[in-house]
Amino acid sequence: MAGLPPENKRRVRAALKGLAASAQDLDVKVLRRELEGVYRMRVGDHRIVYHLESRQTICLDYVDLREEVYVAFRRLRALREPPEPLEPQPSEPIRPTKRRKPRKPS
Repeated sequence: MAGLPPENKRRVRAALKGLAASAQDLDVKVLRRELEGVYRMRVGDHRIVYHLESRQTICLDYVDLREEVYVAFRRLRALREPPEPLEPQPSEPIRPTKRRKPRKPS
């Protein structure tokens, strides 16, 4: 939040306090696909991306303009998560070669 203008910081803080107080008038959605388990809250042109660590703990992950937040958050999340383990590739069986009979000279 350090890069936000003061007025936007106030709006974001007020929205987070409303979230903590379980306010009903907030625009909150659950994200899907690669951002599953993460929520977004709309505050004007800004998006607050957060996740819940427990029923009482809200972890703020990212705040930025709508155009920026999802791309940047995907990058941050990809850096934080360990890479998927590679599945072992099945090796092709070694087939014995057939010996050909030598040709007779004609």
